[in-house]
Amino acid sequence: MGTIFKTYNIFQSLTEDKIILMDQHAAHERINFEKFLNLYEKKEVASQQLISPILITVTSEEIDLYKKFSNMFYDLGFEVDAFSNDTLIIRGLPEILEIPKTGDLFTNILDRLNDDINSFDDSEIINKIISMSCKASVKSGDFMSNLELEGLLQQLLQCENPLTCPHGRPTIIEVSKNELEKLFLRVK
Repeated sequence: MGTIFKTYNIFQSLTEDKIILMDQHAAHERINFEKFLNLYEKKEVASQQLISPILITVTSEEIDLYKKFSNMFYDLGFEVDAFSNDTLIIRGLPEILEIPKTGDLFTNILDRLNDDINSFDDSEIINKIISMSCKASVKSGDFMSNLELEGLLQQLLQCENPLTCPHGRPTIIEVSKNELEKLFLRVK
């Protein structure tokens, strides 16, 4: 039906007496998050080749740790090889994470594995996916055509968790005709 404040989109349900208000950024962020997380979980993360490979100086223990977990790094989209006894060379980084080309995420994961292999979890990777989803989404104030908005709503409704963005903010709010009539003091 329209857009207000260049951020919130209004839809009227054709099957129920209600309107749906959608935050276009939060909705798009949820869609992107689930898409990127799905790629990560299916181990289909593409690797972005670096023009200039990154050399990282490591200890012999870290080389052994890398070798032990090389499949995990590969599944995450890292392309890494042992360059020498104390150097790893990063040739590719996970494409979906849009991380700086410094190799920081790789070394952070390696450090966490080195600290305690048993307590390693992928929360840092999930946080990077959340951040990337946010950056890749339409923003408040971005113009979207009615067709694009309808497509966005349809994609959102197909998400596993369509009601909130990855940060926990609502993506849509439903207001029934009865609630609206109460606001206008038409009914009690």
